[in-house]
Amino acid sequence: MKTHSSHRFTITIMAVLLPFLVGGCGNGGGNSTSSTPVATTSASSQAVVELFLSSEFLVDGDELAQPITLVTTITIRESAGLGFAMNWLKVTYGLPGGSDTRVYEYGASTFNNSLGTNRLEAMQQLQIVITEQENLPIATQAELDYTDDRGNQVTVTANP
Repeated sequence: MKTHSSHRFTITIMAVLLPFLVGGCGNGGGNSTSSTPVATTSASSQAVVELFLSSEFLVDGDELAQPITLVTTITIRESAGLGFAMNWLKVTYGLPGGSDTRVYEYGASTFNNSLGTNRLEAMQQLQIVITEQENLPIATQAELDYTDDRGNQVTVTANP
């Protein structure tokens, strides 16, 4: 994981469709979360996770002033009725054509430290807001790797 002193990673739950969290929190650190799958009553054989990405610059006053803040919003939504543990989230920043590409990876321990868990329960939504005051180009891709409650490990990708 690439860490910078000016880098701030914040996780907030925007809409929780279940009033409580159940199940394990993974293994509490590292980039993987091989926790025991949680018992579930869903008929789904696999969690269905949608990933949405947006990235925009916020300019306060003078457009030539530095630093300009880049705000990247990633929304994660489960829609099949099956919870899952987030193993890692990778965000790629770059210019059109692939020049000046930078990749930041956030492991399960980042979710545990910011949210208290790396799990998202069935039918829940999580919005992650990453603010950056470095000279980064916009976010061009987000990838989320997760393991659902039936033990399926899946990676989903989103582009703006």
